Amino acid sequence: MAHTKGPWRPFAWGTKVGVTGDLNTADIALVSGFDTNRSIEEEMANAALIAAAPDMLAALTSVLLFVKPTPTNAAALNAAHVALAKAEGRS
Repeated sequence: MAHTKGPWRPFAWGTKVGVTGDLNTADIALVSGFDTNRSIEEEMANAALIAAAPDMLAALTSVLLFVKPTPTNAAALNAAHVALAKAEGRS
């Protein structure tokens, strides 16, 4: 499964809050308009988290290539593998 290449950026335009792709050409995700109880600050925080996803995916993939399991990090590495599988649509 392929995702839209980054970078992604959060945006706010009028009442619309979301995430856009490179060069602001298309929306990746909209985070506003579905729950009127969220503040603009919360919606922007959600958009920032979503916008960071391509960078976090790349970082997690790199970390998992180099970090070997030990008794003290095995649970964290397992959680990282589960998160990566989820991000890649394998779970």
